[in-house]
Amino acid sequence: MPPVRTLLTWEGSTVPPVAAGALEIDAASMLGFESSAEVTEHPVETGAAVADHVRPLNGTITLEGVITNAPIVLPTTQMNGATLAPGVVTLPDGSRATALRFSGAFDRVRACDETLQSLVDSGAIVSITTGLRTVNSLAITRYRPERTGDTGDAIKIVLEFKRVKLATTARAPVPAVRRAQVRLDRGAQPADNRSFLARVLDGGAPATAARARARGS
Repeated sequence: MPPVRTLLTWEGSTVPPVAAGALEIDAASMLGFESSAEVTEHPVETGAAVADHVRPLNGTITLEGVITNAPIVLPTTQMNGATLAPGVVTLPDGSRATALRFSGAFDRVRACDETLQSLVDSGAIVSITTGLRTVNSLAITRYRPERTGDTGDAIKIVLEFKRVKLATTARAPVPAVRRAQVRLDRGAQPADNRSFLARVLDGGAPATAARARARGS
């Protein structure tokens, strides 16, 4: 079975400061997608909308893979400009043969490790593209690189992602007709049908109120 190549991409942002980029994982030995939902424990009436009682949770992705400095297929990222082309190599017995060779030196393992660590530290939002599906709006919740005597010039990595629910906001202008209606409503005040004495008693001075009572009598 050929190795499954996986591509991570992310857009640049100023907060946090992250430059747009991509990272290709040479081979993914395990890739798991998990979706779940929370269901109410209370009784649900017949005919009620399902969306009122089932709340989808943020999906998660788990990836186990390998990044190596001796890739079989030329990776598309973190190669320091090196290419793969036919060249003459000398065999141990002194004979020569034509084989694929890299055009320059590179340390892809170190470059990928630094990039993945910076994505975790900055909380960058990434997208993952695989042969099965493409998922956007992901945050890396766990990154574990591992190098042992068995891995040689490569590292094993474990990545865990969690879907981030993004919301957008927009400014909506208040219609001019609505503002005109508000001014019209403010101008249409109710008529004051109280008597002269009642108006003076509510807002006039005591002396004025006394004269108003005498006038009324």
